[in-house]
Amino acid sequence: MEYTDRTGKDEFPEQARNFLDRGLYQLARDLAETRLAEMPGDVEGRVILCEALWGLGYDDEAQEIIREIEEIIRGYSEI
Repeated sequence: MEYTDRTGKDEFPEQARNFLDRGLYQLARDLAETRLAEMPGDVEGRVILCEALWGLGYDDEAQEIIREIEEIIRGYSEI
Protein backbone atom coordinates (compact mmCIF):
# COMPACT_ATOMS: atom_id res chain seq x y z
CA MET A 1 0.00 0.00 0.00
CA GLU A 2 1.32 3.44 -0.89
CA TYR A 3 1.18 6.04 1.88
CA THR A 4 2.59 9.07 0.07
CA ASP A 5 0.86 11.56 -2.14
CA ARG A 6 2.27 13.12 -5.31
CA THR A 7 4.39 15.54 -3.28
CA GLY A 8 5.95 12.74 -1.26
CA LYS A 9 4.02 13.60 1.92
CA ASP A 10 3.24 10.61 4.12
CA GLU A 11 -0.55 10.36 4.29
CA PHE A 12 -0.65 7.52 6.83
CA PRO A 13 -0.80 9.66 10.00
CA GLU A 14 -3.57 11.89 8.69
CA GLN A 15 -5.66 9.04 7.34
CA ALA A 16 -5.21 6.92 10.48
CA ARG A 17 -6.07 9.85 12.79
CA ASN A 18 -9.15 10.54 10.68
CA PHE A 19 -10.33 6.95 11.19
CA LEU A 20 -9.66 7.12 14.94
CA ASP A 21 -11.42 10.46 15.31
CA ARG A 22 -14.48 9.07 13.56
CA GLY A 23 -14.52 5.93 15.72
CA LEU A 24 -13.57 3.70 12.78
CA TYR A 25 -11.23 1.64 14.93
CA GLN A 26 -11.19 -1.47 12.75
CA LEU A 27 -10.22 0.57 9.69
CA ALA A 28 -7.47 2.28 11.70
CA ARG A 29 -6.29 -1.13 12.92
CA ASP A 30 -6.22 -2.55 9.41
CA LEU A 31 -4.30 0.47 8.14
CA ALA A 32 -1.78 0.28 10.98
CA GLU A 33 -1.26 -3.47 10.56
CA THR A 34 -0.65 -3.01 6.83
CA ARG A 35 1.83 -0.23 7.59
CA LEU A 36 3.64 -2.39 10.15
CA ALA A 37 3.84 -5.31 7.72
CA GLU A 38 5.72 -3.00 5.36
CA MET A 39 7.63 -1.04 8.01
CA PRO A 40 7.99 -3.27 11.10
CA GLY A 41 9.96 -0.75 13.15
CA ASP A 42 7.48 2.10 12.66
CA VAL A 43 6.62 3.60 16.06
CA GLU A 44 3.82 5.77 14.67
CA GLY A 45 2.17 2.69 13.20
CA ARG A 46 2.33 1.02 16.60
CA VAL A 47 0.81 4.05 18.34
CA ILE A 48 -2.10 4.04 15.88
CA LEU A 49 -2.53 0.29 16.31
CA CYS A 50 -2.54 0.70 20.08
CA GLU A 51 -5.23 3.39 19.98
CA ALA A 52 -7.33 1.32 17.59
CA LEU A 53 -7.05 -1.76 19.80
CA TRP A 54 -8.15 0.27 22.83
CA GLY A 55 -11.08 1.61 20.87
CA LEU A 56 -12.05 -1.94 19.97
CA GLY A 57 -11.76 -3.05 23.61
CA TYR A 58 -8.61 -5.14 23.19
CA ASP A 59 -6.90 -3.71 26.25
CA ASP A 60 -4.40 -6.56 26.77
CA GLU A 61 -3.23 -6.36 23.17
CA ALA A 62 -2.93 -2.57 23.46
CA GLN A 63 -0.77 -2.98 26.57
CA GLU A 64 1.50 -5.35 24.64
CA ILE A 65 1.92 -2.74 21.90
CA ILE A 66 2.86 -0.18 24.55
CA ARG A 67 5.58 -2.54 25.81
CA GLU A 68 6.87 -2.91 22.24
CA ILE A 69 6.97 0.87 21.85
CA GLU A 70 8.88 1.20 25.13
CA GLU A 71 11.44 -1.35 23.91
CA ILE A 72 11.90 0.49 20.63
CA ILE A 73 12.38 3.81 22.43
CA ARG A 74 14.88 2.24 24.85
CA GLY A 75 16.78 1.00 21.81
CA TYR A 76 17.00 4.58 20.54
CA SER A 77 18.78 5.65 23.71
CA GLU A 78 21.43 2.97 23.10
CA ILE A 79 22.34 4.34 19.69
